[in-house]
Amino acid sequence: MAISIEIQWRILVCIVILLPLTFLTINCGFQNKDATDYRATDNTKPDLTADKALTDVIEIGHMTVGGDIGDLAPEFSGITNWINSSPLTLQELRGNVVLIDIWTYTCVNCIRTIPYIKEWYSRYQDQGLVIIGIHAPEFEFEKLTANVERSMIDLDISWPVAQDNNMKTWDSYGNMYWPAKYVLDKNGVVKYRHFGEGSYAETENAIRILLEDYGPNKIDYDNPLPVDQKVDLSFKQSVLPKVTPELYFGRRRNAGILLSGGTPYIVQEEYYLDQEQPVVLIVPDVLSSDKIYLNGEWQIEEENVTHSRDSTDSSDFVAIKYSSKTVNVVMSSSTPTLQKIWVTVNGDWLTDQNKGDDVLLESTGESYLWIDKPQMYKVINHGKYKKDMTLNLATDSMGSQFYAFTFGVYEEGP
Repeated sequence: MAISIEIQWRILVCIVILLPLTFLTINCGFQNKDATDYRATDNTKPDLTADKALTDVIEIGHMTVGGDIGDLAPEFSGITNWINSSPLTLQELRGNVVLIDIWTYTCVNCIRTIPYIKEWYSRYQDQGLVIIGIHAPEFEFEKLTANVERSMIDLDISWPVAQDNNMKTWDSYGNMYWPAKYVLDKNGVVKYRHFGEGSYAETENAIRILLEDYGPNKIDYDNPLPVDQKVDLSFKQSVLPKVTPELYFGRRRNAGILLSGGTPYIVQEEYYLDQEQPVVLIVPDVLSSDKIYLNGEWQIEEENVTHSRDSTDSSDFVAIKYSSKTVNVVMSSSTPTLQKIWVTVNGDWLTDQNKGDDVLLESTGESYLWIDKPQMYKVINHGKYKKDMTLNLATDSMGSQFYAFTFGVYEEGP
């Protein structure tokens, strides 16, 4: 569906207003292979001679401070709160190997890495490894300490986490991605980094090499190195497989894409008509793949859309035609009351065979979920890859907030 010239002019005005915000466009889940290669092919003891760059003695006073390989890691700055710890500094952590994990709690890519970090924490915390989580929020509600603490309980995170609500530490590392991992040696020098998911074996191998300074007998090389998550076989065997990318509901993201000349996540013209008052949108009969559609009355906001009326039925809904194995939605509520969201796929209620972990099933056949806190909700798990399925999320009450869709095709997990 093309967007008319008139609407494009309206969008352009919006973009000019939002231009400073577009430079904050950052990526959740980008995977980057750093030029410094610590690729591990097995679980044998690494050759420290071959990895001499990891253990070189350096002159701290003559180093560049930053997040690049070989830089002296910047001190934590702008931290608004510490969880699971009193305030820490890198200076006082000298002598330890430090893994800095930059994450945010609704990022599905971050969530997928947490089991691996847990394993490293369990294996190496008594051998000189310190893990520090830097929680850099993507959405405003992720700045609230209570929300972060609750998510850490849900995810069973026990290492120290610093809230970087103003992105000061993020900026000091020159970071652009969620998640991002920086491994520092005992002098506080960045010796390894990785952006996004994956490369878990090479990350652990880098940790092992740096921990060698504490004595070669302390590393248990009988422990196998981790294997990256496997893509589901049904996806590999599909004809012309595709995966719906991460999609955002908010005005800022959509305006940013338009500014760069791309097609936004939401292509309904009504979405762009009024930035102050709720707008009424109608879902077309035919949906384009990988686009968000809104039906009913919605308030368009910077980060999200909010359902803005009560109704006697569930005729107001979000729709999307997607291709994936799993579907997750970041949702919240602008009211203190529970928000009920009815869930259907291709017009049918969900079953035990395709519902996500957060969806409930009624004896009447209905499938729904409750929005009781701001988080990522696991809505769909088909058990295998599906192409061009239509998901509807319906609501009859004011206050339901939608932020982002994410999708997955792994054998396990969201």
